Amino acid sequence: MIALLSAVDLVAKVVDRGPLSARDLKKRAKEVAEASWASDAVRKAVQASQAAILAAVAASGAVASSGS
Repeated sequence: MIALLSAVDLVAKVVDRGPLSARDLKKRAKEVAEASWASDAVRKAVQASQAAILAAVAASGAVASSGS
């Protein structure tokens, strides 16, 4: 879960940080995610979905502007 939150940069908004600053919490979450065997797969999945969304938005924008 920490790997996913770290990949989408939401750790400081979701996790109770207690006495840690948001910066320290992000740093610690990154350390935890890097130690996790699944974090690389999570990071790649998030990047792939973001790339797919960007491609879909760009394609729909191109279609919309060529149809006018």
